[in-house]
This record gives sequence, structure tokens and C-alpha cells, in this order.
Amino acid sequence: MWDWDLRSGHVLWNRHHEAIFGYEPGQPLRDYRDFADRLSPDDLQAIEADFREAMDARTEYRFTHRVIWPSGTIRWVEGHGRFYYDADGRPVRSLGILTDITDLKRAEELLREADRRKDEFLAMLAHELRNPLSALSNAFRLLRLPALADHDRQSAYDIAERQLHNLVRLIDDLLDVARISTGKIHLKKARLDAAMVVARAVESVRPFIEAQGHELTVSVEGGPLPLECDPTRLEQILANLLNNAAKYTDEGGRIWLSAGTEGGEVVIRVRDNGVGIAPEMQPKLFDLFAQVDTSVDRSHGGLGIGLAIVRMLVEMHGGRVSATSEGPGKGSEFTIRLSLSPHEADTGSEAANLTAAEPPCQAKSCRILLVDDNFDSLQSMALLLELNGHEVVTAQDGPTAVVAAREFRPDVVLLDIGLPGMSGYDVAETMRREGMTDALLIAVSGYTREKDRERARHAGFNHHLSKPVELGSLLAIIKGPGSPSC
Repeated sequence: MWDWDLRSGHVLWNRHHEAIFGYEPGQPLRDYRDFADRLSPDDLQAIEADFREAMDARTEYRFTHRVIWPSGTIRWVEGHGRFYYDADGRPVRSLGILTDITDLKRAEELLREADRRKDEFLAMLAHELRNPLSALSNAFRLLRLPALADHDRQSAYDIAERQLHNLVRLIDDLLDVARISTGKIHLKKARLDAAMVVARAVESVRPFIEAQGHELTVSVEGGPLPLECDPTRLEQILANLLNNAAKYTDEGGRIWLSAGTEGGEVVIRVRDNGVGIAPEMQPKLFDLFAQVDTSVDRSHGGLGIGLAIVRMLVEMHGGRVSATSEGPGKGSEFTIRLSLSPHEADTGSEAANLTAAEPPCQAKSCRILLVDDNFDSLQSMALLLELNGHEVVTAQDGPTAVVAAREFRPDVVLLDIGLPGMSGYDVAETMRREGMTDALLIAVSGYTREKDRERARHAGFNHHLSKPVELGSLLAIIKGPGSPSC
């Protein structure tokens, strides 16, 4: 607060003025110049103009300005006050209040930056979704041509399959970011040998790496690397880093993956000789919505959220992830550090499942009830199942599905959750209540949160699959036990 005598120029300040303006405690402050000396000339001119306008109009004045400390530190201050006049109408005194709003200004700047990055992200998302959709559209146009050669038809099928995979990956990344950010992902930890997860991740990305013509070198320390972790999520972390390395390395490049122990930690490194990272981007690399490549051509594609997912998942495991690069064109290295498990790796079912081969997709003929309110999804899946030797009956709403189940007595029910009339949960509960205890109930849904899976378990489902379903996995579940359940 201040009390300014306009006739003498003397100002009475309270002690908070020292803290706001960066003066030494107890330093005498008596003059208006003690206020003006800490302002930039541009700010001072604007404030004095506000003073004159308020003085002439006999109104309150308000201003916002920067305070520049001797150290160069900049603070933001908001002030307001009013003038008082003598009997002749001359201004003789001013009382006012200053408030330090530096934290508010910083928060506003962070919000503006977040908003800018969000807008950039949405533009990138539209771009990345339109690319596979355009390719899919062209592939379907080709497949409609009656005179299309067999090799061209196969090429169109391959294009459609690749681009569908790209769309699913984009959607999965978006869902993972939302779930992790809101605390809706729960790790399913097991004690295992990290080398097994490394091997699984390498195999999952090897086709993409080989398609890019890269040379991949894998080095895993001898002996067990015991971790207590979620194997699915750790594989996702490593696959993400390997995919990133392949994507940001020019054709025919080199990628190195190593895993070992250092100081009570399992340390996994992914290194490449690719495009590298500019120094100014390295601190922001793992931020959500941060983009290394913001050029119009977007030659490397992607949403720029993969590394944010990596950081979130590593930190959920109590670990750390870092990135280093000597600059553009000099490659990069990503390092993950996770605490060694105090126990030996579990070689039981959870670990064994990591290396188990996928069961063959041939199954005995089953009576299958297929329920989905989306006609195209229903008809295409029915055709795929019939071509694999199964007898299929379809329904598009809950009540019809219940009636069909009573009459058809299916061996397997593929059941959507969001249905007209009755939800998939209600249909499943009704079937179990009516004695259909032997039927294999499989939820096929776009609802994939943990609470959705839990609800499916309680409703009587044996399995929960996310849309779009991979046909091989579905046929393996239909064939018999040994596949993941709800």
C-alpha cells in the first residue's frame, strides 16, 4: 500500500513494497522515484498517462506493469488507487494498492502455451487420421474394379490392412494418454525376467524395422534381469521406443538395444543414428502434445504423444526415462531405469505367456451367436466366422439376442455391450440366469476401461476383447482354453 503526497513527492510505503520491488529490507523509500526506477520506460509512460487521465476525470486508476530487479528478475505487479483533491480542485494526495501477480502471469503464460500446443495437436490429429483414411478409401476403390489384376488386388488388401492397423494404433495411443492422465490405468505386475519382455518387444517391431532397411543389434546381459512390472506395459514402452528409432532414422540406418544391470537397477537403452534431437527440444521431449517435427510436410508422421506415454508408464513403475542427443543428424539415445526386483523372476504362467506361441487359428465348428447393433460390423464378422467353418446366427439388439440364445443354444456368444433395448451386460446376466452356463461369452466392445472389464466379469463374460477384434486372437479363444480372459 502507499500514501503519496503530490505536493512534496513524499511517499509512505508499507513493508511489502520492499519485497515486491526488490529493495533491501529497511532501505529508506520516500520518493516516487523509488517506484519509477524499477519500471521499464515504456511501462512508466503508460502508467503516468493513466494517472493523468484518472486525475482529470476524477476516477480510479488501474495499471499492470513489470518490475525489473537489479538482478534482472522480472516481476509483474497490478496497481489501483485514486486521487484526492483540495478545496480548489487540485490533486494533493493519492492512496493505492500494489499486488504482486507474477505467479498469475506465469500461470496465464503456461495456459496459453498449453492451448497453443493443444491446437497444434488437434491439427496433427486431423492430419494423421486423414492419411490412413485416404489410403483406405483408395484401396476400396481399387477393389471395386472388376478387371483388377490379382497382384494389384493383393496390394490393395495389404494397403487396407496396414492403414487399419495405423488407425487402431492412433486410437489406442489417444486412449492410453487419457487413461493414464486420469489415473484409470492399473498395472498388473508380475515378477519376471526383463530379457523375456525385451525379446517380445523386438519381435513385435522387427517387421517394421526390416521394412525400413535398418540393422538392429540387440545385446542383453547374461543372467536374469528380475523385475516386478506389468509385462504388457513394459513391452509397450520398449516397442514404442524401437518404433520411434526406426521412424526417425533414414532408410538403412542402425539401431541398438541393450539391457543390463547397473547399481541395483535394470537399465535398457535404445540408440539410433537417426535425425537426432535439437538441444531446445530435449527438455520438452516427453511432454504431452510436444512435437519435434512441426513442419508442414510432417515427413515422420505420428501424434507426438508416444514419448509422453513412455514417460507416464515408466514413472508408474517407479522408474525413470531420459533422452540424450548431440544434436540434429547425430542420432539419439533413450535410457530406461527400473529397480531390480528383490525376488527371483517368476517362471510360472505369467512369464511363460510372454513367449508362448499364438495358438493356430483353426477351430472346430461352433454354433456362434453374434450380437452387434452396427450392421456392417455384424455382417462382416458373421461372414468371416462362417468362412472359418462356424454356424452363425445374428442379432442387432438385446431382447432379440436373448430370444435367439434360447432358440439357438449357442456354444459361443460374441456380444457387443452398447445395444438397443438391453445392454450386453444385461443380456449376459439373463443368459447365465436362464441356465446357459456352458456357453462361452465374449464381450466385444469399444468400452475398454478396467472398470468395463470388471463389470464384464461380474456379468458372466469369459473374455473381453476391444474393437476392432484381431481375427486370429478371436479364433484362438473360440478353439479352447489358454487365452487371456477378462
